[in-house]
Amino acid sequence: LDVGCGTACIPLYIGHAYPSWALYAMDLSLQALAYAEENACSSGIPVQLLQGDLFAWCEGLPALPQFILPIDLLTSNPPYIPMRDQSAMRPNVLRSEPAEALFVPNEDPLRYYRALITLVPRIKSSQSPLTLYCETHHELANEVAQLCWHAETCLSAQVFTDLSGRERFVKATFR
Repeated sequence: LDVGCGTACIPLYIGHAYPSWALYAMDLSLQALAYAEENACSSGIPVQLLQGDLFAWCEGLPALPQFILPIDLLTSNPPYIPMRDQSAMRPNVLRSEPAEALFVPNEDPLRYYRALITLVPRIKSSQSPLTLYCETHHELANEVAQLCWHAETCLSAQVFTDLSGRERFVKATFR
């Protein structure tokens, strides 16, 4: 399940590498889901697209679609740029991406990661671990990993760097 799928590049890449996997992609934005559908159709990779709100799913309203459960791989590239960094962004990024896909409140930049971790016990199998892969702000990667470690079912949490050496990715496994 890719949460906040945007144009669905993450599940499409996974589907290309693992064609037998069932792929689900969720986004709140109908416009993003339209782009995701276009990309999925043109690639020929089957992805089940879902409109949903991560925060509502965490509260159980509405209930998660039962046909997607259980999930053993959760991916997300959620909004993670603090609003204070907006003025330092390149104009082409600001023009091509909706603000709600980029920015988080300065006072709560970890809100999406807390929600993803809250979602884990609701979607994982009781028989197998779930692995979470997510991208984050380079100044927040260790905090995201710590959030994962604080979940009682976390088995491991690692931070990885991007090609420029910045800590930008977190991989966590939950039992």
